[in-house]
Amino acid sequence: MEYTGPTVPEKVRQNVDNATFYVLHPGEELFRFADSSPKDRAFFGYQASPWWFREREFLILMGRVKKSPLGLLQVRFDAVILQSYSQMDVLVRAIVRRQLDAWMGTPRPQSEIAPNGMRITMPGCKDIQQLFIPDITDVSGMLTYYGRTALSVEETTPLNSPQLWK
Repeated sequence: MEYTGPTVPEKVRQNVDNATFYVLHPGEELFRFADSSPKDRAFFGYQASPWWFREREFLILMGRVKKSPLGLLQVRFDAVILQSYSQMDVLVRAIVRRQLDAWMGTPRPQSEIAPNGMRITMPGCKDIQQLFIPDITDVSGMLTYYGRTALSVEETTPLNSPQLWK
C-alpha cells in the first residue's frame, strides 16, 4: 500500500478548502481574533484554540480592513468567523515556541441565522490561509501539555469589534 501522507482532520475538512500540511517553526508569530467571554464554553485562555493566522494573513486582513467600509467587520467575512462562535473582541499575538505540525487552507464559506431569521453568509477570502494546529487543545477546549509548551501569548489587545447583532 502506498503512503499518501497524513490524514486531514475532520475539523479541517469542514472549515477550510485546499488543506495542506504545514510546519510552523520556533519564533513565528501567530494571530487570532478571540472572544473575551465565550458564553457556551469554559474560558481556558486566549491561546486555547487550534485556529490561527500567520503574520502574512494577518497583514492581508488588516490591509483589507483599512480599505473596507465595514472596518473590522471585514475580518469576520474574510476569515469566516461566525458571530455565534466568537465576538472577536480581543486580538491575540503569540509566538511559536517549538516546531508544530499544522494544516493550512482557505476559509470555507459558512452561514448562520441571525435572531431576525435572516441568513448571513460569510464568503471567506481566498487570498488568506487559516492554520489549524491539531492536539493543542482537548475536547473541552483546554490546552494540552503539548499546547502549553507550543505557544506563548505575547500580547492581547482589546478590540471594539462591531457585531452583526446583539
